[in-house]
Amino acid sequence: MNGSLSNNTSQNETYKKRIIKIMRFLILILFTLLVSLSSKNTERNPHKRGDDNISEADFQHTTKKNIELVGYWLTPPNLIICDNVTTVSRVKQAIGFWEKMGYNFGEIKKFNQIDCLKIRKYQTNTIVIQLPTSQQGMTNKLALTNTHRNTVTNQHISSEIFIFPFACKKPLVLEHELGHALGWRHAKGKYHIMNRSVNMIGSSTVGVRYSSYKRNVAEQFGYFFP
Repeated sequence: MNGSLSNNTSQNETYKKRIIKIMRFLILILFTLLVSLSSKNTERNPHKRGDDNISEADFQHTTKKNIELVGYWLTPPNLIICDNVTTVSRVKQAIGFWEKMGYNFGEIKKFNQIDCLKIRKYQTNTIVIQLPTSQQGMTNKLALTNTHRNTVTNQHISSEIFIFPFACKKPLVLEHELGHALGWRHAKGKYHIMNRSVNMIGSSTVGVRYSSYKRNVAEQFGYFFP
């Protein structure tokens, strides 16, 4: 009897151990599936993919009425690259985003550090793309755009885009800053080029196309483009 009881106890313990192993294995599979689904949701970042196929329903919170234009360029601005912060080809790609909507830009030039120091103070009708300095307070920021305007007409005199080299390489970040340099403020719509969050930037241009630009300039500042 004692031998039989000991045998049954041993079998029960073995059975329990197998059940525990199976449960652990199933929990591990479930955990792996949850991590995989979470990663896929994280990867669905419109800023990274620059998705051109998002439906207009995603942009319903952004209209021409709620994106503010604070100034305008009377003539197409030139672009100057300083501090070797990015390449001419990258800037061409970024302005191409806006040119497709009807905007025009002047020349793109890249200068060395010494020449940039000379031109920064005296250059007009120019957007300067450069490295940030301690004065900009760039903590937790990828880029910052300052624009100098005529206080009477709101016409742009010059603009400075302070941006880190790694940020220039990120899709749509430089395009976003060019939007500020053109005079646009942030938009509320998700997946919009002017959304303030880098995780919500996308390729929507509702309310910031050149037709909206001309209309806003006429209505707000009284200047009518030819």
